[in-house]
Amino acid sequence: AARPRPRLRALAAGPLPSLLAAATSGGEDDRARDVRRAAATALAYSLCLQDVAASDEILAPLAVNAAVASAVDAPPEEPLDDMRVPSWAGPALGLLVGLDSPDSVGKCVDALSVAKGVDIKAVLALGARAHDMRAGMIGDAAAEREGSRRCKSKLRALADADWLARRLGATLVDPGRFVADESGYRARSIVALAALTPTTELPATAIRLRAFELAELYGADRVAVAVAHAGGLLASGAVADLEAARSELVHGAFAEAPDRAIAGLRSDVWPALPTDDGKNEYAAYFNLLRATHEVLAKENVEENERERHSVAAARASAAANASVALCDAAQGCGLSLAALMGPDGGAPSGGRVEATRAVGNSVVKTAHSSIPVVFPSDAVAALAAAVAVLPDPAPGFDSDAVWLSAVCAVLSLSVPGSARAQPHERWTAAETALPTLPPDDIAEVVRWCALGGGHPLGWTDAQGGGGGGFASEASLPLRIRALAAGVEALERAEVSHAELTAFRRSLARLHVVAVVRDAMPSLVADSLRMLDDDAFILAAVAERWVAAGEPLRHVAGLVAAGRKHTGHEGGDADHVDACAKALNAATRAAATAFDGSAGSADARTAAVHTLRAVVVRSLGDDARGADSPALNSLLGSEYPSTLEKARSSAFVELQTFADESSGAPRGARGAALELLGEVAGGDGSSAWPGWRPPGEDEEEDAVHTDTGLPGGNNGGAITAPHGSSSAARLLAMRTAAAVAILAAGVEISESAVADADAAGACFRALLDATPDDRMAAASPTLSQVLVLWEKSARWAAPSSAAPRPMHAQWHALIHRGLAAGAADAALDAIAAAAIDEDVHA
Repeated sequence: AARPRPRLRALAAGPLPSLLAAATSGGEDDRARDVRRAAATALAYSLCLQDVAASDEILAPLAVNAAVASAVDAPPEEPLDDMRVPSWAGPALGLLVGLDSPDSVGKCVDALSVAKGVDIKAVLALGARAHDMRAGMIGDAAAEREGSRRCKSKLRALADADWLARRLGATLVDPGRFVADESGYRARSIVALAALTPTTELPATAIRLRAFELAELYGADRVAVAVAHAGGLLASGAVADLEAARSELVHGAFAEAPDRAIAGLRSDVWPALPTDDGKNEYAAYFNLLRATHEVLAKENVEENERERHSVAAARASAAANASVALCDAAQGCGLSLAALMGPDGGAPSGGRVEATRAVGNSVVKTAHSSIPVVFPSDAVAALAAAVAVLPDPAPGFDSDAVWLSAVCAVLSLSVPGSARAQPHERWTAAETALPTLPPDDIAEVVRWCALGGGHPLGWTDAQGGGGGGFASEASLPLRIRALAAGVEALERAEVSHAELTAFRRSLARLHVVAVVRDAMPSLVADSLRMLDDDAFILAAVAERWVAAGEPLRHVAGLVAAGRKHTGHEGGDADHVDACAKALNAATRAAATAFDGSAGSADARTAAVHTLRAVVVRSLGDDARGADSPALNSLLGSEYPSTLEKARSSAFVELQTFADESSGAPRGARGAALELLGEVAGGDGSSAWPGWRPPGEDEEEDAVHTDTGLPGGNNGGAITAPHGSSSAARLLAMRTAAAVAILAAGVEISESAVADADAAGACFRALLDATPDDRMAAASPTLSQVLVLWEKSARWAAPSSAAPRPMHAQWHALIHRGLAAGAADAALDAIAAAAIDEDVHA
């Protein structure tokens, strides 16, 4: 073997390792690149001087550096076309041709593709030229040709990406991602091109040809491209262009995979159709769908499949015709065809609710186009006729449903941006169409408008009045008018409707409500709402009114109104009887509430409140202002006597309950006694005006006879057992309850409080029975007994014969306090009592 040459050995032993290390060193800043470039150049020349070929590891970085330096320093050139290599790339081309491996050329091209300041197109053209030149030299010609093809393909893709970016916008097409084709980016860009809206510069034909050309070049799905093109044309309203391209799309693309084409039309094109009107777009869509099904019907071998697609084609054809008919009938009022038909021409996904709502939205625009609102009968009739030709409508959506939708639309919908018509205006318009509806639909409308039922078509967002339906917006007279119109329409029906009787009953009830409301302006709203139930019982409502504290005159007026307007089937009632039942229920509730083993504080409070509502508020009969003439007419001349009867009966009933013999709990009896004292005239605000307890008139007559004064009034007197009066009995019961805390052992009977002398003796007995050590504590109670008598007993009131009947008892209380050493307590009690202006001492 030849001995190594001395100079080559010297180079290898000297600077070669350091030059090689510098030429292959890392770093991306300018200084590092300058070092690598200088080292690679020095190394290449050194080896050439020794007649030694440099390896690709040395020449490849030199080629990259040379190309970068030449590109940066070269003057600007015109944009490159096709595969022309720029003038500055000569040195780099020479170095690339001299490389040993085609892979090294590819790596240089890749490095230059991401280098700053170098045009990617120039790099790809340089790589393609280098591979072409090397293919004719000794080496792997196939690898060189593949490298050239790869560079040319990327260059072509880059040019196409630039073209797409100019048409679709740089934000939609990124050239780098298009060339790299990550995750099917090229195919998505081509589909976007196909869906482009045609312009004069780029008409539909040019879009279609270019999209199919790129799909062929880059392997994109031609069916997806065709579907996107159809959707783009329909979305932009280019129906004529789609009709012209139908055959090309169906036979040139859809035929490759008709099932996928049909699925694409339903999922991608259907949602892009106009939401309002769009008869031509829908007709073109269904015609395209029909043509695709016809292809499948001809090409399928299986008879069942051929039949299925033939039926689908016929349905699509019928849907195309229906689209035109429906939009013509809607007269440009925004009919949403997508709510009436599905993407295959069959039933829509929204069913009857969405279909009727779409019709309603269209009809209401026509109805509200005039002032006042007018029901558009001609337009509705045209829509009903058009709906009849739908190939497969939603279940329950037919011509009758169109009329019902129109009525509901006029009643409940409004045109956006326009003032909402008043309920009576809407009803006046809709009422004209009521006789055209089937009986069941009439019943639905009447129930909704007059009785607060659900919307006849389930339009949950169109019920108005805060969601409560037309009835919540309408006045009571308008509700009565609507119900009367419904009853009249159902009475004219050939077959009696099942709800006619119920509607008649409701109409009578609403008449009662109207009379009551007009006659009683001060009626509480809750009381009026008690009449809302169709199954109401007049007697039960009357009793509830009493329990709620409604004045008895209102209860009597309700009963009179119920008798005046028959047909409500709520039965008859009597206000005196209702009062008695309410009081009985209230006393039973009080007894239960004050039962120590079962009652709670809340229950006791509620029971006393109800008892007070019956006794003080209802029987107090406060009219809350002047009576209306209508109420006076309802009450008649006999009302005062019935009021007296109700009060007297209630007084005796409550007095019986308050008696210890009733067995009621002490707390309940105490509440009853307190109420009896109030209504008997003790407390002016709660007293029953113009009324006296039964038997009190006889007492007053006797007093006046003794004094020579005229007799009392002729108020009703009910004598209690053993000849005693209710007033005396009540006074005895209240006195006994007041002194029970003293435990004095003094019996308080009716005779003990029958007159001033008897009461004086009773009071002295109480003073004598009270021990000295308890006198201080007992003084307030004894003072209250005297206050009770002076406020409640007729014989204790001042008169010409007895200016101060209880004067002696007050003095007796003071003297007893002095004797017991409790003078301060006695005086304090008397001072507290003297503050009460009703005390006469």
